[in-house]
Amino acid sequence: DNYTGGKLAGEKLIEDGCEALIHINNGYYEDWPSFKRIIGFEFSVKNMPHETIINEDLTDPYSEIALNAMSSIVDNLLKKYPRQKLGIFCSNDNIANMLQRDSTRKGMKMPEDVEIIGYDNSPVSDNAIYPITSIDQNIPLMAKIAINSLDTYIAHENVVSAKLITKSTTI
Repeated sequence: DNYTGGKLAGEKLIEDGCEALIHINNGYYEDWPSFKRIIGFEFSVKNMPHETIINEDLTDPYSEIALNAMSSIVDNLLKKYPRQKLGIFCSNDNIANMLQRDSTRKGMKMPEDVEIIGYDNSPVSDNAIYPITSIDQNIPLMAKIAINSLDTYIAHENVVSAKLITKSTTI
């Protein structure tokens, strides 16, 4: 449930007192299920200062291009929102990890100065410098549904509940 995942992230950041809310994504198409993450997040933060940053250079989080793009994003956020607590929801845990590394290098403290929420609850979220709060999609259940539907495939979208897993990057 990508919509609920985005909504849970926005609600958590608001609850924790974040003053500027940002969603960082590496790209999207409106027919991708992950597009609903953006919609859910934007719905939940609609009455707060917020923005969505789409940057396709973040697609390969282990490339120099992605690292430079993230550095530029963090620099711009620090200029745009001075002395404000940032709440940042990333489209996946790899982007959240990149964000965390760059923010830490630039002296930001987690969760005092910036809170970060990723998506997928992948191993990178547990192995980050500070374990990253993430939205869990219950991948084992999604795999089971996919395998069970191989014999009786009908084109439709199964919705698996999303769950916020709180770790060190949020209060």
